Amino acid sequence: INSRYFDEGDLFFHADIFGASFVVLKNGENAGANSKEEAAQFAGCYSSAWERMLSTIDVYSLRRSQVSKSTNKGSLGAGSFLLKGEREWFKNTKLELAAVNEKKFIVMPSLTLERSGYKNFVIIKQGKMKKSDAAKQIAKMLGYADIDRIMQNLPAGTFAVEFKNAKAD
Repeated sequence: INSRYFDEGDLFFHADIFGASFVVLKNGENAGANSKEEAAQFAGCYSSAWERMLSTIDVYSLRRSQVSKSTNKGSLGAGSFLLKGEREWFKNTKLELAAVNEKKFIVMPSLTLERSGYKNFVIIKQGKMKKSDAAKQIAKMLGYADIDRIMQNLPAGTFAVEFKNAKAD
């Protein structure tokens, strides 16, 4: 991993499935449980588990010192890492995202949304809708015109989307 993005004190999150992206939580060793759970959910959603229609996935985290691009005998192939040591596990991580359009368009783990003050948002789950159709639906629901940007921010797979409007107290 490029040390420009992954420093001592950061945590590496990866879903326990072949075909998963990794997520780096900056200063993750000092992060609270909520932030770690959110990073785990984000890593799980952008893994092949979404496309395979799994509702949950186990995700683990490692410290910087436990992740390497090389072995004693040479370097690993593209996209491969040598992972060693004890892992912190986040079992049965729910695969669900949320999107908001407040000052800018953001896709986030649904756990982040639960802890935020957003009033209007879209819940994104696995479903039967093609990515392009889901992006158009999300754009319409949030009043956001850049469908290409929405598509770039969604994982591979199919979708179900639902608009939520939290009533102000």
